[in-house]
Amino acid sequence: MIQDNTNALAEYKDNCLRSVGKYWKDWKGRLKSKYFNAYKTNEERRKNVPPRVESNQWNTLVQYWGSEEATVLADKNKRNREQQGLLHRTGRTSFAELRRELASKGEATNRMSVFVKSRQDESGRAPDEETTEVISQMEHRLSDVPEPKQTQAVRERVFTSVMGPDGHGRVRTFGFGPSPTDIFGRPHISSRPSQELLDRMREEIRKEIRDDIHMEIREDMRKEIREDIRDEIREEVRNQLREEMHSELQTAVLVAV
Repeated sequence: MIQDNTNALAEYKDNCLRSVGKYWKDWKGRLKSKYFNAYKTNEERRKNVPPRVESNQWNTLVQYWGSEEATVLADKNKRNREQQGLLHRTGRTSFAELRRELASKGEATNRMSVFVKSRQDESGRAPDEETTEVISQMEHRLSDVPEPKQTQAVRERVFTSVMGPDGHGRVRTFGFGPSPTDIFGRPHISSRPSQELLDRMREEIRKEIRDDIHMEIREDMRKEIREDIRDEIREEVRNQLREEMHSELQTAVLVAV
């Protein structure tokens, strides 16, 4: 229904729909926190219908959120959120606003710079060991490159080598909305293959080399076998000829006598 009623231009429609979807999800989260989790029984929840929500729709939502299926899913999502690391510390400031702020100060706005800036506090310190270690790896790898050659492309490669490839349809440090095609103008390919891809490539190459070596060994064995057989046949023929010649000589001597 939202898609049918959206009259945004084609080039903006996708982002508009994704934004609406996110706002809808966030709004439901606030409803659940304020009007569902705040009460202990479904009876209390049904009596406290949120503004802008029809009572019959709220009853349906209360019933669903209280079901075992929804409870299991909510617990799973909660655990996943708790395991997320390297969260940015910019609060409600979007990455777009952060980039504008950095640009106005003449600071770099590449992904590595934005990542570091969004994870450090005002004193330049990271909030946890994991973030500190990641930033340290980036700075260490960048230091291997002479400063005049630390271009935007080099910083992008350093960032990707430490962070790995982006998730499907998302680009780190650009927040919700922009896709790899929007940012890079083409499907984004990490400058460094994933570890899974590297392991698969190693295994394929290992199999190819193993097959080649196996063929070489088999061919060598065939040659050795052929040589052994040839020697055996040669010796067998030599012995047969010796016996035949010896017999012929004996016959000739007897005839002569």
